[in-house]
Amino acid sequence: MESSKNLLAETEKLIDHIQSMGNEVQGTLKLGVANNFALYKLPSILGSFVEAYPKVKILLRTGVGKEVMKLLYDREIHICIESGGHAWLERKVLINSEKICIISKDKIAVEDLPSLNLIHISTPSLKNVLTGWWPKRFATPPLITMETEYVETCKRMVMNGLGVAFVPQGCLDPHDPLHIIELPTEDGERYVMESWMNYRESVMNLSIVHAFIKYISTPSNN
Repeated sequence: MESSKNLLAETEKLIDHIQSMGNEVQGTLKLGVANNFALYKLPSILGSFVEAYPKVKILLRTGVGKEVMKLLYDREIHICIESGGHAWLERKVLINSEKICIISKDKIAVEDLPSLNLIHISTPSLKNVLTGWWPKRFATPPLITMETEYVETCKRMVMNGLGVAFVPQGCLDPHDPLHIIELPTEDGERYVMESWMNYRESVMNLSIVHAFIKYISTPSNN
């Protein structure tokens, strides 16, 4: 079984090498992307990327951050995009940073938060809000009644009046039936949702990977 897996990996590596020969960008780009980035950011990025490079095929795997990072460790993908800042010893590039907002169904004041049910999205960036921002302002801990890994699930719960939540600004649409407050901060405080691109230096030898990394690293494209 292990020998078959190794043979398949070597075959795929040979195919990658052949496809990267020449000047034309073509072949299969293997991406592992965290669920929330895949939902809110990736479609427009891939749409314009494939338009620029029509001979490119995309093999996309999604999951929570630790799942897509495992795909990278196991060499099943070329690039991993995640928002948890997971440990990675090779190339790690910050590609997006978003402000954090407070959302609710009805209008509230920040001072109301300790008395309201909180729906928590279990990502490191939003956990930092609860461990850093919250204790500086309130003497009582947050009343967490629900927890999820998915921003869209959280938004739907809030829209149905089940609580309030801290969410990244990029997941919000002007037409969402939500009351939105940008997280108030003091001088020196920085609470944001960061998205990171992780990859091995060796995959830069592939023209398709090199093209995507250059593309997504351009601020106007993400």
